[in-house]
Amino acid sequence: MNQPFNLSSDQNPYYLKNPEITLEDLSKTEMIKAFSNFLRSTIKEELQNELPYFEENTTGILKFHGMYQQDDRDKRYRTKEGMQKYHQLMVRVRISGGILTKEQYLALDQIANLFGNKTLRITTRQAIQFHGVLKKDIKQVIQKINQISLTTLGTCGDIVRNVTGPILIYNDQKTKKVFQVVNQIAEHFKSKSRAYAEIWLDETPIQTVENEEPFYGSQYLPRKFKIAVAEAGINSNHFFTNDMGIAVDFHQSDIAGYYFYAGGGMGNTHRDDTTFPMVSQYLGWVSKENLIPVAEAIVAVQRDYGNRKDRKHARLKYLITERGLEWFREKVEEYSQVKFFIREEPQWRDFDYLGWHKTIDNMWSLGVFVMAGRIEGSLKLLLKTIAERFDVSFQTTMDQNLIIQNIKNEDKKEIEKLFQIYHYSYKPEDKIYHKAIACPALPTCGLAITESERVLPLVLGILNDKLKKYNLENKAPIFRMTGCPNGCANPYVAEIALVGRSKDIYALYLGGSRNGKRIAREITDTITIQEFEEFLDKLFFYWSKFNKDQYLGDFVNEMFHLMEVLQTDANHKRLKNTES
Repeated sequence: MNQPFNLSSDQNPYYLKNPEITLEDLSKTEMIKAFSNFLRSTIKEELQNELPYFEENTTGILKFHGMYQQDDRDKRYRTKEGMQKYHQLMVRVRISGGILTKEQYLALDQIANLFGNKTLRITTRQAIQFHGVLKKDIKQVIQKINQISLTTLGTCGDIVRNVTGPILIYNDQKTKKVFQVVNQIAEHFKSKSRAYAEIWLDETPIQTVENEEPFYGSQYLPRKFKIAVAEAGINSNHFFTNDMGIAVDFHQSDIAGYYFYAGGGMGNTHRDDTTFPMVSQYLGWVSKENLIPVAEAIVAVQRDYGNRKDRKHARLKYLITERGLEWFREKVEEYSQVKFFIREEPQWRDFDYLGWHKTIDNMWSLGVFVMAGRIEGSLKLLLKTIAERFDVSFQTTMDQNLIIQNIKNEDKKEIEKLFQIYHYSYKPEDKIYHKAIACPALPTCGLAITESERVLPLVLGILNDKLKKYNLENKAPIFRMTGCPNGCANPYVAEIALVGRSKDIYALYLGGSRNGKRIAREITDTITIQEFEEFLDKLFFYWSKFNKDQYLGDFVNEMFHLMEVLQTDANHKRLKNTES
């Protein structure tokens, strides 16, 4: 039987490189990982018992296998009646760049019907997750997912997560080459442990005394690690919210090299200034042959120097903030033996994709709006019908929407007619809906403080009414909403966002940019939805009065700057008066 890494041995790669970390300093989570026997823990044994839940220590390792144990918080009345919580699992499928064949999509649709709550949910990492899966069914679910050449491995946990890629609507050669990079990066950082195959796929254990994870080691990473790959200058996948961003630089139609960014991350804690959201910072440019050495070095520096004492400060953004960007750049260069060129950054812009688009091979792609990423009801039936009737493929997007790809010219009218029959608008007339995002929050997420997905339609309706009142519909802002400050819907780079603070109370953020490069500012952390409606009326009035041609994020950011200048001038005047 494989043995866990001996933390006191000379084999351990982390403490040798970072003498500041000692065994006594490790958090409970780090110890659970270290002694999990490379992600085996007691999962296999617990699958044999009849309990409807996994034990607490096991759930931390389950995340690496692609699932979170949750309970339906709408059913917590059960405990008052002497019953157990209604335990269930959220299961996440890894889909690099969000690309799915129609066979894969239909299989996922069927799994949701058989074992979940009959819905599919698109995530902000282009993955798809199931909600409501019971422990007794989980092994069968994972086997069915693997039968269609997909996996849940590495979609959660302290590891490189699902790698996101650009929107593919034109079927052009540049974007296809970017996807080759997406797949290369995703494959390179896959977990090598055989635990997943042994536990879920019934493969025979292989006797070995060697380290099963030559890169990750027995403790994996200090926290989750997110990677986005994009064509340089086109931000269609929330590029700057990632721990590492790789922007593919083209010379004509060939890849010339890569712009690397590092340190993005959205989570924080309310009223704790030591935690904060951050966009990734520019490291530099390298030539194309240095892709893997530099990417691996960035993750490795975080692996070796990231905070393993305090999980609130374990993301890469804190390491870069504490040590400095120059220190981090030098460490990456040391690890990779590659020198960054500090070229001028690309000019970044966002990307609109809903509706019909003609591809370069004389076919069509259709961008479809999905409210909060939840595929259910008539939309679910519609997509299943399209997948069954037509030779298409699909792509999920970071905005929780969906692209139907490879539509033949002769099928376009029939697909358009199906949308009419099912009374579903793939491109809502009101633009506020196009890029709006919400996390699941209540009732399933254990971290949720208040509502998000379930009140998103109400909040979007309020926003839309105010936009129409002041004739601002064409400048509809990017709006995002979460039920807690962990930032799963990337609210902190939105033009306007609500972040759960307590029951029915939110923090309000303003001032993010359309291209995703600017962090929004917190205006208040105690606003109700009713107060938000009143605030919007005043905000949109001044926006329409002073500069309705600007996007909201740019308008309020200029106002912030103006107020800071006025405050500085006032402080100078007070100082002069005091001196005189």
